[in-house]
Amino acid sequence: MATQERDFKGVWIPRVVWLDTRLNALEKVILTEIDSLDQGERGCWASNKHIAEFCQCSETKVSTAISKLITLGYLYVKNFDGRQRELKSCLSNFETLNIEICNSDSQNLKQSNTGSNTPNNTPKSKKEEKAESYDSIIDAYTQDQDLGNALREFIKMRQRIRKPMTNYALKLLTKKLDKLASSTDIKIDILNQSIVNGWQDIYALKEGGRANAKHVSNNAGANATPERGVGWNRVL
Repeated sequence: MATQERDFKGVWIPRVVWLDTRLNALEKVILTEIDSLDQGERGCWASNKHIAEFCQCSETKVSTAISKLITLGYLYVKNFDGRQRELKSCLSNFETLNIEICNSDSQNLKQSNTGSNTPNNTPKSKKEEKAESYDSIIDAYTQDQDLGNALREFIKMRQRIRKPMTNYALKLLTKKLDKLASSTDIKIDILNQSIVNGWQDIYALKEGGRANAKHVSNNAGANATPERGVGWNRVL
């Protein structure tokens, strides 16, 4: 395999990525390495083995990290011919978001310095109110952090495929989750199964086993549907 030239940008990591508590240090390094190898039109075609050797970790950790970074929207698969995969980095979008956040932070700091004793009566946006409603529903449903995070990632996936959930739909989803499984681990696997396949709904695990949610199918998408069987219900 030919050595891929890198579009080296240094070791600077966008603020949004650096402060993202969902990512550990290795995942941030892997994301930065893939972004460094992203050559515009073609993208990064380095293998998991190459990335593992560079980051001094196992190929399994690289595969798991890439799946997670795709789920979180930091990467996407541009092309896969059955042998070679091309990954594209979305860091340029996050850099723009970083600038917007910094400008917003500066404005908030200015307001707090000039009117620290004045109550903030700025109305919250509908997006902020919906996020708070999601959190309140999830917090009322479970105290398990991993299950709560899985539910939040499912909501984000639905938004990415342009099938956002209402608060009522989220409540129905949690009730269905309770019917499909009693174990917290199995509930998490059920949610991950739908996330990695881009399914709008949740379904019982095939053959009653654990979902292999750590590996993203390159052919999965918003139109993917599971086989009809146990757990086939209407889409929320």
